[in-house]
Amino acid sequence: MNYGTLLLSKVIETNDPQALTRLGVDESHFPTKTERQVYRFIKSYSDTNRNQAPSYATVASEIPEYTFVPEVSDSYDYLTRKLKGFAAKIALKEHFEGEFTRNFSAEDDGNKIIDDLISELQSVKLRTSVRNKTGTNLKTDYNGFLTEYDSRKSGQSFKIWRSKFPSINAQIGGYLSGNLYTWFGRSGRGKSVFTMEEALESAMQGARVLVWAMEMSEFEWIARAVSSLSARVFGDSKVIDGVNYEVGFENKALLMGRLGSAEEEEKLRDFFVILNEALPGEIILRSADHDDFISAELRSLKRTLSKRKRMS
Repeated sequence: MNYGTLLLSKVIETNDPQALTRLGVDESHFPTKTERQVYRFIKSYSDTNRNQAPSYATVASEIPEYTFVPEVSDSYDYLTRKLKGFAAKIALKEHFEGEFTRNFSAEDDGNKIIDDLISELQSVKLRTSVRNKTGTNLKTDYNGFLTEYDSRKSGQSFKIWRSKFPSINAQIGGYLSGNLYTWFGRSGRGKSVFTMEEALESAMQGARVLVWAMEMSEFEWIARAVSSLSARVFGDSKVIDGVNYEVGFENKALLMGRLGSAEEEEKLRDFFVILNEALPGEIILRSADHDDFISAELRSLKRTLSKRKRMS
């Protein structure tokens, strides 16, 4: 059965061209040239006639090939699901017979082929998915909110990661899991150090942290991390300008490979042994100087996350 024809007929008969927008139906979802022509005509007519749909007679005069089906009783949701489901099937067939076959023959890297395929499948899924309604009605759709509230009350839905900086905790209460936080500022103002400290602090609270370091080498980032974490692990302190600070290994000395004494170097080796017990969470570093780092694209990051998940 041709569900595209049924859907367009229902739109015409019920004078509801906005249904196409509400349901997220576009020209690409229709399998035939005639249906695509009717779709374009309905949209064009609606845009210039105060959101009214054209009559069947008007459509027939413009596109004689179209066969109108009266009194379609099936719901918009049902017709849309059928239409988009078939559109997804056609899209997959065209991809596997076309671009996928060409890429498979031309590309030597199987992982890249997999990444491209996953990306295309996700794209098809997104283009042909069906949402029953648009938005959330606060008067009728409150059960989801109450369910989430109860989950948060019991501590099951989300977690708060405390900041290393007391002012952040005082102002926003720490970082809520699931949220995106962005630091910005002029070059040289300390963004990298700030975010590193927050990453380390989360790991000290038990978080598993992935660091995607594009500005520093692996050695440079680890040197900074060791300097900060060693202050937490050993608890050594030093008075600087009258203020007592916890201090760790000097970052510059680590970078230069000159801690200054055999005792300090032995302490450095002890630090990594102690860290396994002292750090409740985990830190996974991905830096631009890694031999297998070839792309800064989002899908490369996703592949890293998937790989780490499989290994854990």
